[in-house]
Amino acid sequence: MRQILLSFFAIILLSSCVSWLPDAYKYPVTQGNTINKFQLSQLYVGMSIKKLNDILGTPLLKENNQKNSRIYYYYETEAGIYPTKMSEVELKIGGDKLININTKSHQLKQDD
Repeated sequence: MRQILLSFFAIILLSSCVSWLPDAYKYPVTQGNTINKFQLSQLYVGMSIKKLNDILGTPLLKENNQKNSRIYYYYETEAGIYPTKMSEVELKIGGDKLININTKSHQLKQDD
């Protein structure tokens, strides 16, 4: 009887890693800086790097070819869980000031 119970619990634990479970049991993991539209709305050309770091934090990805460029990513979600749109924000730095803000957005494909 003990072996049957142990086998049953082992199957339950191992089945939690499979992809056939409904989406309600999958939790999206956010990696990197969490940036939202409110934070982006606070950015302006001429802002000091110190203030920029206070609002967005230091970037996880810096453009290797250009030391004066920072790239941030953020996602817009549906129902707070499923990402529907990804935006890339590239910030150009001149001296100790923000000199340019470029934003690119991409719609994400929904899994069927």
